Amino acid sequence: VNNPPPDNYQNAAFLKKLQTQLLAHGQKFLCGFSGGLDSSVLLHAAAKLPDINIRAIHIHHGLHPDADRWTQHCIDFCRDLNIDLTVIKVDVDKTSGTGTEAAARHARYDAIARNIHEDEVLLTAHHLQDQAETVLLRLLRGSGSRGLAAMRAMTSAHGFRQFRPLLSVPKSMLQDYAEREKLK
Repeated sequence: VNNPPPDNYQNAAFLKKLQTQLLAHGQKFLCGFSGGLDSSVLLHAAAKLPDINIRAIHIHHGLHPDADRWTQHCIDFCRDLNIDLTVIKVDVDKTSGTGTEAAARHARYDAIARNIHEDEVLLTAHHLQDQAETVLLRLLRGSGSRGLAAMRAMTSAHGFRQFRPLLSVPKSMLQDYAEREKLK
């Protein structure tokens, strides 16, 4: 009996689960793409799936000295996968009183809202550790039961549909995928 090598089996199982999840929510997706490990794995995997129409969006916040380098990495990565990439430079209002991270998130979601098509679902690469961190932070802030529910896989909180297909996936699995696929 010819069994596939463990690496191929793990990738195949991951891709099959992702395909099932995505097709349950549509066929057209806009992937939020920072260029980091998590979003690189999600975009790479989704690009391999049949019947999935995917494009990417990278938000250039200009907050880090390497922001231009990250943007170029995203351009190169998407070019190599033949994925349409939209790059949006945003101005983060650091005087809003909400903090830089919250202001950056606000600018990011505003830019996405202006660039997502009505028939698309935004994909974001939040994973199991992100979920645990969110619950912990909300617990420390004294959030009520609604706040402790953490992130939902599907939401429309920003005026468009957003799906987080990796919420049950540990970061180690994403790292393994990236190593097997030799992603940068």
